[in-house]
Amino acid sequence: MSCRRGLGSYAYAVGPILLGNLVVPPLNGTSLARVDHPLAELLRQLHRESRRIWPLAVIKKHMVFSEHAISNGRAYTALSHLFLHADFSHLLNNTISLVFTGSRVFSHFGYLSFYTVFFGGGVFAALHKGTRQLQLANQTRLPDSAVSALGRVPRLGDWVTRTSSSLGQGYASMMRPRMEYVGCSAGVTALLGVNLCLALEDITAAVMSGSLVDSATALASAGRIALTIAADVQYLSKGAVTGIDHAGHIDGFVWGCSFFVAARLWGWLRAGGGSRRGGRRGGSEGQRLGGGEAGTWERGSAAGSADKRPPRSFPTQ
Repeated sequence: MSCRRGLGSYAYAVGPILLGNLVVPPLNGTSLARVDHPLAELLRQLHRESRRIWPLAVIKKHMVFSEHAISNGRAYTALSHLFLHADFSHLLNNTISLVFTGSRVFSHFGYLSFYTVFFGGGVFAALHKGTRQLQLANQTRLPDSAVSALGRVPRLGDWVTRTSSSLGQGYASMMRPRMEYVGCSAGVTALLGVNLCLALEDITAAVMSGSLVDSATALASAGRIALTIAADVQYLSKGAVTGIDHAGHIDGFVWGCSFFVAARLWGWLRAGGGSRRGGRRGGSEGQRLGGGEAGTWERGSAAGSADKRPPRSFPTQ
């Protein structure tokens, strides 16, 4: 892949997000209390100064997302919660992940699409109720081992399964509106979704060109992302209580993959329209989407192409 956007441009794109993450103090600022390091001291000082501007009560009211907050007129929390984190480890993990997963999306699609994937994925994960409903229901149902043991008793197993499922759904419907979420990892997994699609595109191009090295590199990248999302799916299906919003991760990933498909389809349609008109200019215009470059269907198929732990009650993304 020929990167047409340098690190300087990417720094301008990701910089405002990183600055927002650093300016808003984490809910729990004591996680670095025992760390004796100049960087830890700098973060502690930044946290103390930020708290003077952002009192804890203000942060909880205006930057923590919940369906209850939406119903009380604070719809902006669907976006603002992306800048708030549970503690410094949560903040650093999401920040580092954002920097490394966003660069390729930016180099392919540009500023507008980068922001659309990241912020769109975070907001979509916040507003989508179905996956979180399933997550809460799975967390409150009886363990599979208990259901299996009771299933040996005639007629009792089916009744226990149905009752456990009904109780789980009822509990989820009751608790979901008041569950509170912080963190931007749904946006990060949206970027992962685009990266996975780009890696699959690279695998196809490498196989067609006969390049084993490029094929192995792209396959490793795709496998690493697939394993990350597969872990979220497993935790969600098993109802594991990890304090992490696996449902939000999955929703963000779906948003990223959907964006990629829509972007490639739109670029293909525009490029096809330009060629039917016989206008070379129309065809080149079909290669741009959201200010990005090299974001075309032809580029992807060319043979030479290479490439929510909660603050206790706050599930994080």
